[in-house]
Amino acid sequence: MTKNQLENLIASANIERERKKESQYFELFTDLLKRKKGSIISNVAVGDSADYATETKTLKKLLKVESDALIGGFVVGIVAFSSIRILPRLAIRLIGGESKMKTFRDSENASRKSPNAFLKRGGSFLFEGMIGFWAGWRGYHVAASMQGEDVIEDITNIPLTQGRSITSDEICSELSNLVRNEIPNEFWQNLEQEDNLKHESSWRNIIRFSDNCIKRKAFEDILRAKNGIKDNEPVIIPPPGVPEDILEKTKYR
Repeated sequence: MTKNQLENLIASANIERERKKESQYFELFTDLLKRKKGSIISNVAVGDSADYATETKTLKKLLKVESDALIGGFVVGIVAFSSIRILPRLAIRLIGGESKMKTFRDSENASRKSPNAFLKRGGSFLFEGMIGFWAGWRGYHVAASMQGEDVIEDITNIPLTQGRSITSDEICSELSNLVRNEIPNEFWQNLEQEDNLKHESSWRNIIRFSDNCIKRKAFEDILRAKNGIKDNEPVIIPPPGVPEDILEKTKYR
């Protein structure tokens, strides 16, 4: 085995080792969002400030998508549960007429008088409820994914927004530290192959958000130096927001 082959083998082993830690690393980010969620969402409630207007609009859009998806999932679950309970009787009446419906009711009455009838009815109700719950849960996720694609892009672009951004103030520093320092580069190399990570789409969005945080910080530093803004004073990003190519513009300065 050559030296290069040995180095490649070791590198591959390190990448695979880090891949197995995906759940552990993902929990770091979910914990960060849980800790910061309250202060971020509170910005929606006090979103009258013009400095936060653009970010508030995005957050309200996110909350609406979540609310609509929950309502849609609930409706789907109710419809699924009702269908299981009602459709068989309706089908018997439409296809077999009143005589078949009478036979069906007689059979149901007989089953209610049989031993363990209560357990059977309870088991049937539980099964139907589980089907309804599953349908509602799936309906929620489908509705959220269909409505949320544009919102996800809006969220990752929040650090580029004009004005002030409480999301960036609360999350950017810690999130960027997780991406660049706490999680080894070998883990991120798993994104070079599709479907190598369970939460691949989320990881790509996290990296994009972190990159945009860096862009915002670079632009803020320029504005501080240009306008004499102190480190403990907020920077209000002018319209239309942070330039996408700000890092390219500043790397030679």
